[in-house]
Amino acid sequence: MVTTITKQIDIDIEVGKAIEAARNSYDEGPNEILRRLLGIDSTPVDAPTISTGKGWNNGRVFLPNGSNLHMFYNGSNYTAKIKNGNLWADGRTFRSLSGAARHFSDESLNGWKYWYVFLPGENEAVLVDTLRKKRPTRKRLT
Repeated sequence: MVTTITKQIDIDIEVGKAIEAARNSYDEGPNEILRRLLGIDSTPVDAPTISTGKGWNNGRVFLPNGSNLHMFYNGSNYTAKIKNGNLWADGRTFRSLSGAARHFSDESLNGWKYWYVFLPGENEAVLVDTLRKKRPTRKRLT
């Protein structure tokens, strides 16, 4: 099994623009773009295969297939992606946002408050917690 280690690097605006200009599709993230441009095998050994393109749904939030997630914690940037109905991060699947956050932080975190998502077709990330469907207010009749 290949372990993915995420490292944040500083790039200038011109390099960022060049990476974005080289993008073949929205589903192709910066790491995949750089792997392609540098001639590195584009499919790591532990990467999942996407077949149906099903999104991730926990009952309160639906994230479409291909959604990119980012978490900033203790000065580091961590990434995850929705692939074929699963939340993938660091070469494995997670059942919850909190589970993925805990994997990177080694402590109990509320993943809803840490993960940001770039939905397909969107240019700005939103905190996943803001996407949760509001539970209906129940009023007790006495």
